[in-house]
Amino acid sequence: MYIPTTTLTQGGPRKVFDSTLAVDTASLTTGAGAIPTTYDLLTIYVISRTTEVVDLSTVSCIFNNDSSAIYDLQRVRGNNVTANAGQGLAATSLTYLTAGASQQAGAVGVLTFIIPRYAQTIFHKAGSDLNAISDDTAANNYIEAHSFRYRSTTAISQFTITAGSGSLLAGTSMLVYAE
Repeated sequence: MYIPTTTLTQGGPRKVFDSTLAVDTASLTTGAGAIPTTYDLLTIYVISRTTEVVDLSTVSCIFNNDSSAIYDLQRVRGNNVTANAGQGLAATSLTYLTAGASQQAGAVGVLTFIIPRYAQTIFHKAGSDLNAISDDTAANNYIEAHSFRYRSTTAISQFTITAGSGSLLAGTSMLVYAE
């Protein structure tokens, strides 16, 4: 899903954050100000699994430690052989599916976010993401494509992912690139 927009002056994508949980923890965050606001395109990759004893668990994502009701999401989902669409408006986070503790050992959920012009301060932040989970049980296979809006004109300088229930399992990781 990565679309390169490399210029000679910036030299391509730069890893600005890389963290893998060593122990089960409720959330994983870049920390305040860890994402530099001097670039044009933000790409965030997350692999996750929770300790919740279910096949499919949830995670919530917020920007800038902002949990006010200003997140909008439109989705198209494929689950097993069924397609559907839905939306979430005025939510306090962006919520996604991930692998729970009952999934096959080693299974994870994968999230990829692309946010163009994440540092500009004129418009709300808007982007797209892909959420995927593959499992050996057909009913637990998901792929979702989303468009989202964070109704803030503040530059994005922090990203946090939190387990909906239980904790994020050790090994959950986040990579953040800016260009």
